[in-house]
Amino acid sequence: MGFDNDSSMNTLLLASTSPRRQIMLAKFIPNLIIGAVPEFKESIPPFGDVSAIAVGLAHQKLQAVLAGPLSDSIRFIVTADTLVAHGERILGKPLDLPNAKQMLLGHLGQSHTVVSAAWLFDRQTQTQYPLQETAQVYFKSLSAETLKIIEHYLTLAPPQGPLDKAGAYGIQEPLIGDNLIEHIDGAYEAIVGFPLKSFKNLFQQLCLS
Repeated sequence: MGFDNDSSMNTLLLASTSPRRQIMLAKFIPNLIIGAVPEFKESIPPFGDVSAIAVGLAHQKLQAVLAGPLSDSIRFIVTADTLVAHGERILGKPLDLPNAKQMLLGHLGQSHTVVSAAWLFDRQTQTQYPLQETAQVYFKSLSAETLKIIEHYLTLAPPQGPLDKAGAYGIQEPLIGDNLIEHIDGAYEAIVGFPLKSFKNLFQQLCLS
């Protein structure tokens, strides 16, 4: 359900090709436009502060969008990035299937942090708002069954499967969520790929102001 406002005046550009982000935002934003982030060189360091890096990457995407042409009908722009970290070791999207398998095996019997960051830009006030949400994910231990699940998961093609997801998995996919996850602490939507609660609260305030 959308907010009680003139939605035609509050068009949002989601600069992301992630179908998961599109689904989350389409549920409550009637005037949602989907666009890709212009090409830019994204560099993810192998170690560091995962929150700061995710926020920084999302901001780089926003800057790339703002550098290009935009329709006058767009009031809001949002960009996002999701990263996984084992301690200070950062995991983005896997490079290929062997890399995805390495990531998934590394999750077994361990916990890791997921950070989803976003930047919301209000063109009406020329204000940028950083957002982030964090969760801790605990995977089941190594076993014949978990290995079988991983091998099956590696055969799936996007939008399912590991290749288009930070950390090489999507918790919303039953094969993962029902079979490999022990439990989570924190925001489920952050693991899926967007700081939804924080964004929704801010977006509602801005639309009604």
